[in-house]
Amino acid sequence: NSGYGSSQIAYGCRAWVNFNPVSGSVSIRGSGNISSITRNATGDYWVYFTNSMPDTNYSVAGTCMRSATGSSSNPRVVSIYNDTTYLNSVGTGGVRIQTRDTATGSAEDELSTCVQIFR
Repeated sequence: NSGYGSSQIAYGCRAWVNFNPVSGSVSIRGSGNISSITRNATGDYWVYFTNSMPDTNYSVAGTCMRSATGSSSNPRVVSIYNDTTYLNSVGTGGVRIQTRDTATGSAEDELSTCVQIFR
């Protein structure tokens, strides 16, 4: 039963990471199939896979906890960075994400950011 309690096909998580920025660098708390993370700017990160995805048709999910310096209690969001880098740069080798305040749209380094990759 694929270990998931049914005879249906199970689609496992191909990569995951829990991280936070510390003084401009990134501290990875835990991960699977993640080789490194690069902080490009506030709330802007490259997440690199140890083993590449078979193609760029993967799904990115994420959550984050409000920044200690954030001025509002608005929810925060993790999203794929809004440019062509997702498909044209490292593509199968990583993904560029951003973390933002949902009300203001401001990029923020959050206390905890979690990203999961499914394919």
